[in-house]
Amino acid sequence: GTTAPAAVDVTIKNRATVPIQVRRIRLSTTSSMTDYALQPMERMFNEAVPPGESKTFPLSTTALASRGGITPAEPMNLRAEISLEANGSRYREIFTLLGVLP
Repeated sequence: GTTAPAAVDVTIKNRATVPIQVRRIRLSTTSSMTDYALQPMERMFNEAVPPGESKTFPLSTTALASRGGITPAEPMNLRAEISLEANGSRYREIFTLLGVLP
């Protein structure tokens, strides 16, 4: 297979009435991907997102292809795990994003 750098932006909108503190974002592709996938990655943060606001977190990882010469046409299914704190409590949100185009 072959590899290439991949950049992914994750935007988090705080819908709460209190600030949230983003602590960790973990990104991976689901097991259904056959031609290419993203190498799972995790990055730690200590970033506040005020109530009603959004913040974008740039992430870097590696794209993995099962063979050379692939032009990515197959949409990816991504899984994002976000660890955060609000009002002294810890939370983990998991999102599955279906049909993300490269």
